[in-house]
Amino acid sequence: MAEAIIEELFRLSNEMAAYVGSNEEGFKNFLQTAAFTLRNTVSNQLLIQSYLMSINGRLPAAEVKTADEWNAEGISIQNGTPPIYIMEIGDDKKGYHPKAVYDISQTDAYIPPANDKGTVLEQFMKNAPCRIEYTDNFKIKGTKAMYIPAEDVISVTKGFKSFDEIFSSLAMEYMHRSYARGGVYTENRLNKENNNVYQRGVYNDSAYAGAYMIASRYGMDTSSYSFSSTIERMKGADYKDIKKVLENIVSPAINYCKSLDKGMEAYMEAGEAIAAGA
Repeated sequence: MAEAIIEELFRLSNEMAAYVGSNEEGFKNFLQTAAFTLRNTVSNQLLIQSYLMSINGRLPAAEVKTADEWNAEGISIQNGTPPIYIMEIGDDKKGYHPKAVYDISQTDAYIPPANDKGTVLEQFMKNAPCRIEYTDNFKIKGTKAMYIPAEDVISVTKGFKSFDEIFSSLAMEYMHRSYARGGVYTENRLNKENNNVYQRGVYNDSAYAGAYMIASRYGMDTSSYSFSSTIERMKGADYKDIKKVLENIVSPAINYCKSLDKGMEAYMEAGEAIAAGA
């Protein structure tokens, strides 16, 4: 029975990957799903996206949890709500087992409002992966932020119109920094044709998508994002290749989300301590 369920879950996950790789709205929905399911693999994020869209047309607003995990927090599952089935590796590490989880929208939990954008941006900059410096000397017209690999610094200029624009621009450079400092960059440096230089253009699509994912998690305006060119470049790819593309986006974005979560948590705890002592 369990084997049949796992087989069906793999089929659904692969089918959803093909859809996400060929549909711009589906691609955006996946990134939004991934933004709120940081503990899950890409395959499970695809399953969560598929189930929620079919059950209630909504995307997750918080990490999915089992009924026991929700109950331990004093939160109940809504009557008659079907679970979302994902896959987990068994204790024996030899195979997958189906696991029933629920999104917060399927419970009676209170969903808190988004944090103030100014506060989020402040913590985002405090938890930057490298130094941020301001400059008036960008040589590329229209560029307001750029990661400089040789100096491991993000250069920022003036002219931003909103918190949303600043956040999204920095998020994209955080992603580029991850690619430039990770295994992908090492690969490039070993390629003599690249002249030992980080090939920014190769990872621009992934960095842009990762910025969208991060911005989605923290309530920033993402209405200006377009992924039509990304979808065009994935045309004809099979589900395995699409999952690799998604993993390359999600993995570094998750790291930055976790870092900002910790910064926001510390900020909130400090505020509560000050209020308690007042």
